[in-house]
Amino acid sequence: MDRRSRSKGRMDPSLLLPDDVLADVLRLLPKRSLAVSRCVCKKWRSVIGAHPVLRAELFPRTLAGILINFQGWDITEFFSRRSRDDHAISGKHDYLPDDSMTRSWSLVRDHCNGLLLLDGYVLNPATRWWARLWDPPQPRMGKNSSEAGYLIYDPLVSPHYEVFLVPRFDYRSKREDLFDWDGLNPLVEQSEWPPSQCVLNVFSSKTNQWEERAFLREGAASGTLAHMRTDSPKVQRNAVYWQGSLYVHCQTDFLMRISLSDFKFQVIKPPEDIILSKHPKLCLGKSEKGVYCALIYKQCSLRVWFLDESKYPMEWVLMNDSDLGNWSGHELDSTMRHGEYRKKDRGPWILQNINHYYGGHEEDYYMEEDYYMEEDIETNLEEDNHNENISPIRRRRGYIDILGFHPFEEIIFLSDTMESGLAFHFNNSRRVEGLGRLYPTNFYPSLQFIASSFPYTPSWM
Repeated sequence: MDRRSRSKGRMDPSLLLPDDVLADVLRLLPKRSLAVSRCVCKKWRSVIGAHPVLRAELFPRTLAGILINFQGWDITEFFSRRSRDDHAISGKHDYLPDDSMTRSWSLVRDHCNGLLLLDGYVLNPATRWWARLWDPPQPRMGKNSSEAGYLIYDPLVSPHYEVFLVPRFDYRSKREDLFDWDGLNPLVEQSEWPPSQCVLNVFSSKTNQWEERAFLREGAASGTLAHMRTDSPKVQRNAVYWQGSLYVHCQTDFLMRISLSDFKFQVIKPPEDIILSKHPKLCLGKSEKGVYCALIYKQCSLRVWFLDESKYPMEWVLMNDSDLGNWSGHELDSTMRHGEYRKKDRGPWILQNINHYYGGHEEDYYMEEDYYMEEDIETNLEEDNHNENISPIRRRRGYIDILGFHPFEEIIFLSDTMESGLAFHFNNSRRVEGLGRLYPTNFYPSLQFIASSFPYTPSWM
C-alpha cells in the first residue's frame, strides 16, 4: 500500500487474505522479488518468515556458479550457467557507493552462505545489499605477519554475520637465517603455534565493531611459529563453516577447527600422504556430508578425503584417488591465441568476462557469436547430474587446478589448464563433465594464473 492510499484510508486488500492464501500467492514471485517483498509490510514479512516453503526459497540451497580471482585482474570473474536473465547474479558490484575506492573493483576474499567478503565491505550480490566493514586492528603478531579474513554467516541460525581474522606469517626459506630479520624475537619464533590460548580479532555485525576473542586449545599444537614461515602465506587457503565450527586451512596445511559455542579450538593434521610432490595443491571445502579436502599432484592426479568427526581423534578418510590423465573420450581444443575463444567445446557454463566488458563494452556478450550456442542449454548439476550421455575428458599436456567443491553433492570443480571448467563426480560414478570455457579475454597464461576461487550459493535473506 502506497502513501497516497494510506492518506485516503484505503486498506491493502492483501491484508484481508488468510496467511496460507497469501503465502501461495507470494510463492509465485521470483526469488529476488520475494526477498524484496518482505519490506512491504509487517504481515508480508511475518508470512514469509513463518512459512517453511517461502523461507526455504530464500536460503542458500543451490549452486549458482564459481567466483574466480585471476592473478593480475582487478575484478572477480563469475563462471556460471548461461543465462539471459536481466536479474542474474553478477560479479560486478556497481551498486557500491561511488565514493568507494573498492567500487566494482575489489576482489572477493571469502564467501559463506551467500555473503561475500571484500576489502572494506560485506555484501550479498543476490539482493544487492551491502554493509561497510570498518578498518580492522593492526595484526596481533606484529611485524612480518598479516591476517586473513573469513566470513561466518548462517541465516538459519541468525541474521548476523562475523568476520574472523587468522594470522599468517611471512615466508622465510630454510637457507636464510630466520633471526636476521629486524624485530623478530628468537624466543617467540620458537614458541608453539597455535598457542594454548589464541586471541583473534573478530568483527560482529550485531555490535558493528571489532573485538578480541580468546579460544583455548584442546590437544597439541601444530609446530612452532618459525615452522609456519617455511610455507608461503600467499597460497589460497579456504575456510569452511560447518555446524557451528569454523575450519581454517592454515600454513603447513593443518586445520584449525574453531568451535564458536565453547570458545575452544583444536589442530587437525593434514592427511598423512599429502607429500606426493614438492608443492602439493591442497584445497579445503564443504560438500554433501561435511568437510572435505582435495589434493592435486603430478599435474593431473587427484585425491579427495572426507573428515570423519565421529572418531576420536578425527581422521581423514580417502574417498577417491584418480589419474585424470587416463580419461578418454572427448578432447578439448587447446588452440587459443591470447584468450581467443574457439567455437569448439562450448559448454553449458560461461565466464562473465567482466574485466573485458567493464570498460565501455556493456553489450550483451551472451548474444555474441563466439559465446552464443545454437541450442538453448540450461544445465543444472543439482537436477541433471545423472545424465549418462556426458562424455568423459581426455587429458592433454597441461595441468589441473581445483576450483572448489559442490556444496550439496560429491562433485569437485576443476580447471583444465585455465582453459576449461570440469565437474568431477568423485563418488562411485567417477564421471567428468566438461562445463565450458573459463579462459578470460586478453589473458596470458604464461604470466597469470588462478589465484583463488569460491563456489557461490545465493542467499535471498
